Amino acid sequence: MLDTLRRITPERNNVTNPDEAPALVVRGVKGRLAADVCSVYLVDAAGSHFVLMATDGQDPRAVGAIRFDQGLVRLVVERQRPVSLKNAQQHARFRHFPEFGEQAAALRN
Repeated sequence: MLDTLRRITPERNNVTNPDEAPALVVRGVKGRLAADVCSVYLVDAAGSHFVLMATDGQDPRAVGAIRFDQGLVRLVVERQRPVSLKNAQQHARFRHFPEFGEQAAALRN
């Protein structure tokens, strides 16, 4: 994972608009890891919620609109390492957020 991020960093440094950097990171990580979804979250100013900053594989309209303090992202923060799952929806910490544009029933199948 660190090697992947090291390869993406020079590309990110060449981005002229800093708002584009998170999108570049998720595209690079998703492609190099052959993942279905990759997202970047930042902690809000209060330090209490995660905010979706970029995603590849989820509804892009959710960027900036998703704010939460639970679920698999919280698990990543608690463990301080990535979590890779074949079926994230089956994990006990998975939480459905309608803002991603997915239907809850379809996620469990």
